Amino acid sequence: MFRIDEYINELIITLKDVLGGRLVYIGLQGSYLRNEETKSSDIDIMAVIDKLSAGDLETLD
Repeated sequence: MFRIDEYINELIITLKDVLGGRLVYIGLQGSYLRNEETKSSDIDIMAVIDKLSAGDLETLD
């Protein structure tokens, strides 16, 4: 069974490892936030990052 809370916790750890203090905010959006998700729902995550660079995008790919 998929657990959104575990997924988000792992994502936060990964982003903190890569971005450090430049990670300002991470939040859940969409159907999972509204508790309206289905088996086919995607996961909408918003991340606010201070001073994002092209190199960051390559690292997080």
